[in-house]
Amino acid sequence: VFIFSQEHPFVTSHTDGSRWTKNEKGEKLHLNLSNYGVEGERNTSWFVDSVKIYHRTFSTIINELIRQGFTVVEMTEPVPTPEIAEKYPEHRDLFHKPDFLLIKAKK
Repeated sequence: VFIFSQEHPFVTSHTDGSRWTKNEKGEKLHLNLSNYGVEGERNTSWFVDSVKIYHRTFSTIINELIRQGFTVVEMTEPVPTPEIAEKYPEHRDLFHKPDFLLIKAKK
């Protein structure tokens, strides 16, 4: 069994411009997806500046597992429960796009 998590491909795809479209109050309305189909190295800020990440599409991730002889058993893209979103409103943007992708596969 191979279980792993990674940043969600919607997160890793971003290369330029604003990540979000916001309303006049500054509230996030939707994610601006950019360069999703362009795989490769990205430089971003994540707790510190100049973090190197690698973007791959869903199909690349899943097809590589298949090529290596794995069967995907389960995949999840966690979002907060309504209770958590109420308690921590700063996490409501996760309903627009999850931050992580979790996959369980087996050979």
